[in-house]
Amino acid sequence: MQLRRELILYLATLVLLNVALAFVSTGLFARMGPVIALILTDNVPSMDAATEILTEFAAAPGPLSPDALARADAALARAEANITEPSEKAPIASIRRLLPPAATGEPAARAALIEAVHSLNVVNRQAMSAVSANARRLGSAGAWTAVFVGIASLALGLLIILQLRRRLVRPVLELHDVLRGVRQGDRFRRCRQMEAPIEIKETVQSVNVILDERRELPPVR
Repeated sequence: MQLRRELILYLATLVLLNVALAFVSTGLFARMGPVIALILTDNVPSMDAATEILTEFAAAPGPLSPDALARADAALARAEANITEPSEKAPIASIRRLLPPAATGEPAARAALIEAVHSLNVVNRQAMSAVSANARRLGSAGAWTAVFVGIASLALGLLIILQLRRRLVRPVLELHDVLRGVRQGDRFRRCRQMEAPIEIKETVQSVNVILDERRELPPVR
C-alpha cells in the first residue's frame, strides 16, 4: 500500500472510532428520554387530578359548592381520559360512583372517596417507580456499553499505533541507523527488508543499491 493511503487509512480509522463512540453513547442515553417522558404523559396528569379532587374536599368540610363539585368532576374526567394502567380503572370507577354522595357531605361516601383517590395515587406512584427503575437500567446499560465501546476504541487505537510503528517508524529508524553507520565507516551495513509502504521499500532498496555501488568504487586518493 502507498504511504499516503496508509496514513489516511490509519487516521480515518481513528476518527471513525471516536465518531462511533460518540454516536453510540448519545444513542443509548437518548433512549432514556422517552422512558422518563412516560411519567409526565401517563402518571402525572392522573396524580394532579387526584390532588385537585382531594383539594376540593379538603377546602369544604361540609357539602361541596356547585363550583367545587364542577371542578372535582372536571378533574375526574381528566383522570378518566388518562387511564394508562389497567389497575387505575377500579379506583377511578369508585371515585365516579362516590363523588355525588360525597359531595353532599355524606361521611361514609366521603371517606370511601378519599380512600379511592389514595388508591389511584398508589397505582400511579408504583407505575412511576417502575418507569424510574427502567430508566435507571437503561442508564446503567448505556454507561457500561459506552465503557465497552471506549475500551474497544482504545484497543483498536493501540493496534493502529503498533501497526504504524511496525510499518512506518521501524523502517524509517532502520534507514536512519544504516546511514549513520555508513557515515561512521561501516561500509558493509545495509538496510533490512521490512513490511512497509511501497515508497519506503523502494527507498530502502535504492539506498542499499547506492551503498553497494559506493563500496565497489575504488577509494579516492
